[in-house]
Amino acid sequence: MLMDSVPSDIDFTKVKSEMLAIPGILEINDLHIWQTSSENKLLSAHLKTKDFNSEERIKLIVTIQNFLEKQYHIDHTTLQIVSAKEAEKLKLNCNHCN
Repeated sequence: MLMDSVPSDIDFTKVKSEMLAIPGILEINDLHIWQTSSENKLLSAHLKTKDFNSEERIKLIVTIQNFLEKQYHIDHTTLQIVSAKEAEKLKLNCNHCN
């Protein structure tokens, strides 16, 4: 596990920019991509989005998961989603994020 890192066949910057192109995603922070075996690629991220209702948030998650699986064979994702309005109200910041 100490050697977990971005898989050599994945361009971190490209993944981030392509995710940012998904409608409704405003910002991506704390993005991590790693591989724990030859077949197991994982991604976690904090997403700031436009205001979505519950159904729209679920659709966004499915869209992201399908995109990552199809384009990059990333089959395990953990996504934290907060709207811009929620982030402002809660005064969330991500000083440690990438």
